[in-house]
Amino acid sequence: MTEQTPTELSTPTAADHTQLREQARALLVRLTETYPTVFFSPSERQIKPLKRRIHKDLIGIVKEWGYDLKVLKYALGNYTRQLRYQQALLYNKQRIDLQGELGESVSEAHKQLAREQVQQITAKRRQRRDPRPGKTRQPDRKTVSEQKVADLQQKLSRKATL
Repeated sequence: MTEQTPTELSTPTAADHTQLREQARALLVRLTETYPTVFFSPSERQIKPLKRRIHKDLIGIVKEWGYDLKVLKYALGNYTRQLRYQQALLYNKQRIDLQGELGESVSEAHKQLAREQVQQITAKRRQRRDPRPGKTRQPDRKTVSEQKVADLQQKLSRKATL
């Protein structure tokens, strides 16, 4: 048996990241089912800001469900980095706890951070949609296909007259 150095033991592999990502998704699904007034699926628009340090309230529950604390951290990070969550920080005045009750107010500092995150997320999305600068755009396929349709119609009309 070969011995591994401490850095080899602590370096996560791609398979570890994939497994962690899958477990985090499963945990988020379970949280949305267990706490429907607190956690929402990404397709829902009613996301609300979570109580600060909510992970401390969830530690015992998550351990009982058989998840590692690293999975909880990863899942909450993914949930709170969503564009909709950041927008919820901007537009809601209070945070909610695990019972769905209103708690502390969202501070101006957190609103400012959320504003910056929203700008970064939208800029990244815009950058992905826009073509690369310096590249010439190809003609729209729709225009080309419309021309082909017109040519075919003309050919067919000529054949019909013969």
